Amino acid sequence: KIRVGGSLVSFKWLKDQKMLKEGTTPRCVEPEEVFPDFTETATSEENVPHFSQDGVFIHELRYYRPAAYCVDGELDTEQYDEEEEGKHPSYIKVMVCEEKGESMGGC
Repeated sequence: KIRVGGSLVSFKWLKDQKMLKEGTTPRCVEPEEVFPDFTETATSEENVPHFSQDGVFIHELRYYRPAAYCVDGELDTEQYDEEEEGKHPSYIKVMVCEEKGESMGGC
């Protein structure tokens, strides 16, 4: 699930709301993979990774406009245990253009 505003939503919900563009990736000078924990809680919503209603990705006091990131899912193969076959924990991967991130402190 992904945090949008104050709610956790699914990729299907985002697609139904026409909030996803499939197959688009940003052009980056400094690409970086981020694995945010959308279930994280904090005293201020601004301190947890989330997407705004207009598609801005906020992570670690930086924000990325829609043209500066893409979202994908990834299976955690390192934590895979043969005894727990079929129970692959999956993670949401956000590829951001580090050079296009803007500081939240600039307001």
